[in-house]
Formats: sequence, structure tokens, C-alpha cells
Amino acid sequence: MTVKANSLILICALLSACAGSTQMTTTWHDEAYKRRTFDRILVVGVSEDQFRRRGFESAVVDALTGNRTEAISSIEIMDADTALTDASVDAAGDKIQADAVLVTRLTNTTVQAKEIDSRVDVQAQAKGGDIVDFFRYDYKDVENPGYLQAKISFVLSSNLYETAGGTLVYSIETVTSDKNTDYNSVVFDIVENTSVKIGQRLRRDGLAK
Repeated sequence: MTVKANSLILICALLSACAGSTQMTTTWHDEAYKRRTFDRILVVGVSEDQFRRRGFESAVVDALTGNRTEAISSIEIMDADTALTDASVDAAGDKIQADAVLVTRLTNTTVQAKEIDSRVDVQAQAKGGDIVDFFRYDYKDVENPGYLQAKISFVLSSNLYETAGGTLVYSIETVTSDKNTDYNSVVFDIVENTSVKIGQRLRRDGLAK
């Protein structure tokens, strides 16, 4: 099995209640595996950030594990200071007798910034008091300051390998974007939500049950 474990930061894709969009594209690299369900899947998130790696892997594990398939997070098997290499991933897979390994890494990220101009709105406030004042209002200007809106886009690649022969079986490319002024908030949504969608997609296609 060939797993290029580069020091890319895993930021995983967005599929949440905020105003974002996600597209997932799947590829079968060997049609014979369309009739194969794996029993034990090692889940690997390629990341230098151990907190995000743990959150991502845990969510994928929860989404993959079912009546037949058991998924295991690599961070639960490997020491925190162990580099992600072909050898270390293979050793972790052998340790738990995994018949497949799912590796996800970030392949591209872009941030586009757009300046939103400030504006002044007119706000009406009822005077109150006597009944003759019921339809009388005071008006005041309310300034809404401008701000910087960021459109953040990520592309992630998830590859499923059979451990016995190192065969690349199946891939998912996830493209996601979100408009949010808070970069960290977007990253949190990505880790929490896209990881689940990746696991669900593998179950939908019968690779886990």
C-alpha cells in the first residue's frame, strides 16, 4: 500500500447549517470491489494538528461502524509523536488486523476576501405614552459598519486501500466552500460535519455496513 503522508494540515469539508456548499465525487478504481464489504477499517486523517486529527477520525469512525464493519481511529493505535508514513500506517493496520485503510488529506485550499461596505439604516421607534401617540414615531439613523467577508474553499481527497495487496479501491473528492468572517468557525464546522458525510458515503456504496 502506498500512503504519502505529507505534513499537510487536515481541515476537512463543510456540510453544516451555515451558508456553505459541498460536492462529493466518488471513483471506483477496481470494479470487483463493488461487491466487497470491509470488516475492519483503519481511519487515518493526515494532519499536524492532533486535536483536529482526533476529531476528524472519531467522527468518521462513528459514521462507518455498523453491524458488520468496525472502524478504528489511527490516533488510538499510534503514538502521538509517530510520523504518518507508509511503514507506520501499515504497522497500525497489521496491529488491529485491518482489511482496509481510509486515508484523508487536504489537497487544496483557497481564501477569497471581499470587503462589504458600511451602510446606514433608518430605525423607527414608537413614542408610546398616550393613545394619541400610538401612530407617532421617532426615527434615528443606525450605522452598520463594513466588514471583510471571506469565502473559504477546501478540497479533500479520501482514498480507501485494501491492506492485503495495497490496492487502491475507492476514492472520494470533497469540495466545499463557505462564506464566513470567522475562519476558525468554518474549520470547526468542517471537522464536525464533513467527516460524517465521508463515512456515510462509504456505507452508501456498500464498503462498510
